[in-house]
Amino acid sequence: MSEQDDVSKIQKRYSLTLLNPSSHYISLVISIAVAGVMAAFVSVTYLNSGDVIFPVLSVVGVLVGTQFLDILFSRHKEYSKSLHVSLFGNGLFFVSTLIGFGAMMLFAKDNLDLFYVTIGMFVFASFRIGIFTTILGASLKKAWGVAFIQPVAMYLVLIPPTMWIDSLTNPMALLFGAAFLGLATGWSYFTDRAGRPAVDSTHELIQAYVTSASKNDPTEMEQIIERKAKPSTVSTTQIKFQSNDKQVMFSMVLPDIHPGPFHPVGGSNIPYLIYKNMDSTAMVMHSISNHDLNLPSQEEVNNYLTSISDSEVLRNGVGCTEPVTVQINNARAGGLLFDKTALLFLSLSPHGMEDLTMDIRTQIEQFAKNRNFEQVMIVDTHN
Repeated sequence: MSEQDDVSKIQKRYSLTLLNPSSHYISLVISIAVAGVMAAFVSVTYLNSGDVIFPVLSVVGVLVGTQFLDILFSRHKEYSKSLHVSLFGNGLFFVSTLIGFGAMMLFAKDNLDLFYVTIGMFVFASFRIGIFTTILGASLKKAWGVAFIQPVAMYLVLIPPTMWIDSLTNPMALLFGAAFLGLATGWSYFTDRAGRPAVDSTHELIQAYVTSASKNDPTEMEQIIERKAKPSTVSTTQIKFQSNDKQVMFSMVLPDIHPGPFHPVGGSNIPYLIYKNMDSTAMVMHSISNHDLNLPSQEEVNNYLTSISDSEVLRNGVGCTEPVTVQINNARAGGLLFDKTALLFLSLSPHGMEDLTMDIRTQIEQFAKNRNFEQVMIVDTHN
C-alpha cells in the first residue's frame, strides 16, 4: 500500500469534524424518534408499564415544545442549532438508559434502578451547558438556566410523580450528577480563557467561525481578526504578455498577499478576485508567504484590489530563456529568465506541501542578488 502524504491525512481527520445532520429537519425527525424510543424503552424496562403510548406522546410533546424555547437563549435565535443540540443530547440520555439495562444483564440484577435514567438527565443537562456556552453564545449563567429545561421536563413526564422524590434524591445520582455538571461548568469556564492573551474569548471565536461557515456571514469573524491585524506594506509583481498587434494581453500575477484565512472570511478568495479585477486575463500564482499576510476583511480586500491598478512598468523585453528544471529528492525547481528577472517555480509534486518559509525566500533572493539578477519571482506551487 502506498504511503499517504501528510496533507491527505489532515484532510481525512478534518472530515471527522463534519459529522452533522445535513438538515435541521433530519435532526428534528431523529430527535423525535430517539426520544420516542427512549420513552417506550424506559416504560417497558424500568417502569414495567404496559402503557407505552402516553409516555411516548408526552415526552415527544415536551421535546418539541422545549426545542422552540431553546431558541430564546441562543445568540442568533437559530431553530436549526436548537434541533441539533436536542438530537445529540437526547442521544446521550438514551445511551445512559441503555447502559443501565446492560448493567442489569451483566450483573444479573432482578430489576432496573432509575439511577441510570436520572444520570442520563444530568448528562443531558451537562452537555447542554457546554454547547450553549461554546456554540450558541450564551453566558455561563444563562446556560445553567436553560440547560435543565428540556432534560428535566422530559424526565418529569416520563417518570410517574410517585417516583420523583426517591429518584431525584438518590445520593449517588446527585453525586454523579454534580460531578458531570461541575465538569461541564469547569470545561466551559476554562476553554473560554484558553486562548488568552492572544484571543480574548475562545467561545466568541468558535461562534464567529460557526456563523461564517453555516450562514456564509464573515462579519463577526472579520471583526475579531481586525482587532488583532496590523498594517503592512506588500508588493504585487506581474509579468504582462501581449501579442505583436497588442490585441491579446495576458498577465502572470504574483501577489505577496496570502489567500485566507478561510472561506468566506477576508481575502480567502483573493486569487479569483484579482483575476476578475484584471478582466479575467490573469493567472494568479502563490508567492512564498504565510497566513500572517491574510487580508482580515472585505474592506481591506477592496482597498488592495484598488491599489493593484496603481502600478509601474520596471522593464520591457521580447524574449526569455528555455525552462530549466532541477530535482533533488522530492524537491523540484523549475525556472526561466526574462532578461535579468528570474521566474522560479518550487514544487514537491506529487507529494503534498504547505507554505514555504520566508527564510527560503530570503535565501533565494540573496542568491539571485549575488548573481546580478535584478529580480526573482518565486512561485510556491502549493501542490
